[in-house]
Amino acid sequence: MTDANKVALELPADGFANVGRLVIAGFASQTGISVEAVDDLQLAVELLLARVPLREHRAAIELTATESGFAVAVGRFHEGALDTQLAGRLDEGLDLRTVLEHLVGRFELDRTSTWLTLRLDAEPGS
Repeated sequence: MTDANKVALELPADGFANVGRLVIAGFASQTGISVEAVDDLQLAVELLLARVPLREHRAAIELTATESGFAVAVGRFHEGALDTQLAGRLDEGLDLRTVLEHLVGRFELDRTSTWLTLRLDAEPGS
């Protein structure tokens, strides 16, 4: 992959979720991901940004095109905050891990647990 297949941005934690949604949608439009899957991914990113405390109150989002779709890394969370939030319950009684698995299917934590990468695959034949 070349640098042309990557986008990175940093946003203030409060009030800029729509900018993140717009960038994710624009990037995804180049990858063959369905509109419904992109919407689910945007919701997953918004949920992470709303629920998990960020260092310096700034979110970093990195989008990377892959052979099968794309990955979105969301980060600079406080150490341990992702682990705690993934195990904890949301207002609706579900845990964040289950909600993310339902929305995007695959995700992974980095070794320091300060970044979470969400992965989406393009629909077959797209």
